[in-house]
Amino acid sequence: MSKNKKNTEANDKSLESWIWDAACAIREAKDAPKYKEYILPLIFAKRLCDVFDDELNRIATEVGSREKAFRLVEVEWRRVADKKKAMVRFYLPLKPKDTEQPVWSVIRKLSDKIGEGVTTHMREIARENPLLKGIIDRVDFNATTHGQRDLDDDRLSNLIEAISTKRLGLEDVEADIIGKSYEYLIRKFAEGSGQSAGEFYTPGEVGEIMARVLAPDPGMEIYDPTCGSGGLLIKCELAMEAKIKAAPKTKDVRLPLKLFGQEYVPETWAMANMNMIIHDMEGQIEIGDAFKNPRFRAEKSGKLRTFDRVVANPMWNQDWYVEADYDNDELDRFPAGAGFPGKSSAGWGWVQHMSTSLNASRIFEKGDPKNFIPPEGIARIAGILIKWKEEEKLSRIVDHAELQKNDYNISPSRYIHTGDAETYRPLAEIVAELNIIEAEARETDKALRTILKQIGI
Repeated sequence: MSKNKKNTEANDKSLESWIWDAACAIREAKDAPKYKEYILPLIFAKRLCDVFDDELNRIATEVGSREKAFRLVEVEWRRVADKKKAMVRFYLPLKPKDTEQPVWSVIRKLSDKIGEGVTTHMREIARENPLLKGIIDRVDFNATTHGQRDLDDDRLSNLIEAISTKRLGLEDVEADIIGKSYEYLIRKFAEGSGQSAGEFYTPGEVGEIMARVLAPDPGMEIYDPTCGSGGLLIKCELAMEAKIKAAPKTKDVRLPLKLFGQEYVPETWAMANMNMIIHDMEGQIEIGDAFKNPRFRAEKSGKLRTFDRVVANPMWNQDWYVEADYDNDELDRFPAGAGFPGKSSAGWGWVQHMSTSLNASRIFEKGDPKNFIPPEGIARIAGILIKWKEEEKLSRIVDHAELQKNDYNISPSRYIHTGDAETYRPLAEIVAELNIIEAEARETDKALRTILKQIGI
C-alpha cells in the first residue's frame, strides 16, 4: 500500500472517529437518525469559523494585527454591495474579546443558555450572509417538546466540545467535510437499525463511476432531480477537473460546471447547500418533490428545463406515487404506454431515460464494515458503459421488448447471471465415498449396541 493511501486512510479514520465522538456526545437525547440534524449544522458553522480565521490571519499579516483585520473586514463588508467582491467569502459577526482567539471560541465558551446562544449566533450569521439563510439557521438548538428541551444544554455543550477538537480550516480538511460526515452518520445509523445505507445515499465508488460515464465538459449544466446531499453533482465537478488535468496538451483552464439539484427532505436540502458552499461550486439546489413538482422550468414555455447531463440515484421501491401522477403530468415526461409501472415502485418513473443495467458485484473487494470497488474496478465499469459493450457476468444491453416482457423490472440480477458454472464430482467417486460412510455407520451402530447390552439395556 502506498504511503499516500495510508495517510488518506488515517485521515478518514480520524474524521470518522471525530464524527462518532460528536454523535456519542448527544446519544439518547434524540432518535439516532436525527443526530445529524444537530451535528452537521455545527460542523458547517465550525468550518465557516475556521476558514474565516484563515482569512483574518492572511489579512492580519498585511495590516499588522487580527484586531485591525477584524475592523477592516467588518467595515468593508458593510460597505461593499456585491459580496462576491469582499475580502472574505462570508462575514461572521462573532468577535472574541481577545481577538487572537479563534472565532469559534465565541460559541465554544458559551456557559449559560447555550441552546439559546447557539441559535442566536446562527441566525446572526444568516442575517449577515443571505446565501446562508434557511441553511445554517434551520435548527433551533433551544427547541422544546411538551415543555422539555429536545437537546439539553449539557449534551449540547458536550457536542460543541467534541466538534471543537478538530480544526476545519482550508489546510486542515478536505472540502468534502460535510458530505463525508453526512454519509458516515447515515451509514452508522443504517447499520444500527439493520438497514442498508445505500437506501439513503449513493456510495462513493458508484458515484465516481456515474460521474466518469457522464464525462462532463467544462461549463456544462448538470442536473440531479433527487440530489440528496449533493454528492453526485460534486462528483461530476471533480470528474471534469480530473479529466482536464489528465488531458494532454490542454490548457488548465477550468470553466466550472453549473450544478442544479432538487431535494424533497428539508434537512437534506440544507446539507446539499452546505456541501455546495463548502466546495465553492456554482449552482442551485431547490427544495421539493421533483417527481410531482419539478422546480426547474423553461422561462417562456413553462416546460421542463433541459440540461447537458442528468445524473440521479433515486430511492428504489417508492410506493407513494399513483397512476394519476403519471396520467396528469403536463410536462411530457411519461409517454403513453410507457408511463405508470404500478404503485409498488416508482423506479421506472424516475429512470425512463436510463438505458443501462449495471451489476458491479463481481468487482468489489471486501472492506470493513462495507465492501468497496477498487480504482481499477471503477475504471473497468466506467469503460464498459462509455463504450456501450456487453461483458459476461457484468453487463448486458437489453432491448425494450425484453424489458416489457419482464414488466419493466430492471433489477440487474434478472439479466446478468454472475454465478460460477456448477461443477459435479464423478458419480463413481460419490458412490465409493457413500459406501465408506455406510460402513462406518454400521461399525458405530454395532459398538453402541454392545455398550447398551453391557449396561443392561
